[in-house]
Amino acid sequence: MPVESIQINEYFKLLDSIPPIYLEITEKIVSKAEKELCSKLNMSIYFTLSEHLSFPVERSKKKINITNRVYWELK
Repeated sequence: MPVESIQINEYFKLLDSIPPIYLEITEKIVSKAEKELCSKLNMSIYFTLSEHLSFPVERSKKKINITNRVYWELK
């Protein structure tokens, strides 16, 4: 199997792991951003943003806490 096919399969597996609600939220965010910016965003934003939205929520539901090493700087 070519490397590209393996990568595509991995993306589909990751996409399947994202609950649909986060894909819907991402669609709304991207649509609003594109209107505000009068520009089309790269399609990769759909996957990236959906993952960034779902990961912390799902982690929180499972009571998994990841400490931020630079929290004091962000604070």
